Amino acid sequence: MGRAGVTVPAVRIPAERPLPLITPRTSALALLAVAPVAATASATQSTIVPGVTYERAARDGQVSHIVRIDENPLITIRPERSGAQVTRRTNLTTMMTRRASVGALVGVNGDYFNYAGGYPSGLLLLGGELIHEPEQTRSALGILTGGRLTTIRAQLTGEWTSSLQPDPTITFGFSGLNRAAEHRETLIYTPRYGTHTPIGSDRTDALVRLDTSAVLRPNRTVTGTVISQRARGGLTPSGRSIVLTGAGGSLTTRVATYLKPGATVTLRPTVTGLPADLVHAIGGGPLLVQDGAAVHSAGEGFTYGQVAVRSARTAVGQTADGQTLLVVTEGPREGRRGQTVNQQADQLAALGAQNAVAMDSGGSSAMAIGRRLINQPAAGERAIANALIIRYAGVQLSDATSVITPNGDGSRDGARTFAWAAKSGRATIVLARPNGSRISTLYAGAVGPSPRSIPIAGRNIAVHDGPYKIVAKFTPTDNTRASSKTMPIVIDRTLGYMSVRKSKAAPKRLRISFKLVREANLTITITNASGRVVHRLMRRTHVPSGPRAVLWDMKVHGKRLRPGVYTVSVSSRQDQADRLSARFRMTR
Repeated sequence: MGRAGVTVPAVRIPAERPLPLITPRTSALALLAVAPVAATASATQSTIVPGVTYERAARDGQVSHIVRIDENPLITIRPERSGAQVTRRTNLTTMMTRRASVGALVGVNGDYFNYAGGYPSGLLLLGGELIHEPEQTRSALGILTGGRLTTIRAQLTGEWTSSLQPDPTITFGFSGLNRAAEHRETLIYTPRYGTHTPIGSDRTDALVRLDTSAVLRPNRTVTGTVISQRARGGLTPSGRSIVLTGAGGSLTTRVATYLKPGATVTLRPTVTGLPADLVHAIGGGPLLVQDGAAVHSAGEGFTYGQVAVRSARTAVGQTADGQTLLVVTEGPREGRRGQTVNQQADQLAALGAQNAVAMDSGGSSAMAIGRRLINQPAAGERAIANALIIRYAGVQLSDATSVITPNGDGSRDGARTFAWAAKSGRATIVLARPNGSRISTLYAGAVGPSPRSIPIAGRNIAVHDGPYKIVAKFTPTDNTRASSKTMPIVIDRTLGYMSVRKSKAAPKRLRISFKLVREANLTITITNASGRVVHRLMRRTHVPSGPRAVLWDMKVHGKRLRPGVYTVSVSSRQDQADRLSARFRMTR
């Protein structure tokens, strides 16, 4: 076996300068296991934009992420498709990124979906356009004019007739939109399907050009003319054209007989159970809260495993005063126990929901704020069919480094944020004191959908250490409602000039050097290449001000580190927002 060694970055503090040594105390808890979570409840709440708050609530080892949205003319909530085609899936953060320019602020996963086909399981209605039919055994979430939410139990009873029928009073039914046939049935495919219809031996397609657009709206009759027909399927709906498909036995024969080119067609996409002022709707279920009371055993079309097994869960609700609630509770994929549906219903009722409905659960459960995924499933994000997304028409700021250490050491000396808005306009962005009084102007000028880079550096942070704010005020060019955004930031020069190197005086030890402007309680951790903490040299240990150094024998429980790349992190703050890090490689 070769001699143990260590490779480290270049030295940043002169070697000839003696530094006071700090000897870290060895602890029996140096090798980190999964830390137990206290049984007491804890919550942290922050404002995302005015009227929208985020809270991480923890109790008895369970973690929930709660977003509250007040009624506000700058805020809208609506379902969103994953892609242009209803059969395409993508993950939530990709959906948020694609919609950043139109003000995407917060998103949660939407309906259950067919894993192979990609299409949703239940109702999808966007701006009054019917894209997928409801699942009649399950609840759906409806969004009314003005943004109020409601729960829906709806059913499609679609009908069609043809001018080639011998008896025009007879109507034929269709039972689905933009999905594969699940048994013998008649289906409609609109341009939202985005590709050719399924191909099979027992099916016939008829391509119908509608007299108006190819947008189907619930309970509105449309007419059109058959322009082509194809056995075995494979036609593509586009433009003003839709495809009506008969799949199986007499249904295949019916389409082949009555939907020949030139025939006039009448379609009636009747959906029962929809409110008159419904704008958007998205499937989900089961119903969780009705009239302020938790609903247990809603009697909807779900399996025992879908409702009674502990899992990650997503829910949407609204309080009596109109506040919308988005709630994602972590499950086994995040290392938590998860919830049953009954526990989810109790939680939403306790949060004050007047009505609430569940969305898809398990590996699909996700919440994103901006482009950042809030829950962190071990297997990563799952591609989903649709989502519920909050849009904000006001100015937004991307998260900057929360702590800036402008001490000249080249690390965290400055920061950068990005400003944008769904509309074009002018913004003034300033560094301000905690009371909001202006210190200096960071930017004044045009802001629009494209992010504007705003540096926070130089003379703008020539201030004393302490908490400050970045304040953006925005007026749209069309002189509609102005908006503002505040982001906290901390100036803290306590810790700087970190260096990690092999000790010359003691070759088998690692020398960790840094400088403290003032005395502080330090935490020093060693993590491996996967980010797991393998050793803690210090945990909130008091260290005097001045140049300091720590010598470490690179052992954990008396054994040398295994070969690999490790990271040393030093922080003087309990939230570790000022953490300085350097890597080293352990060799044999």
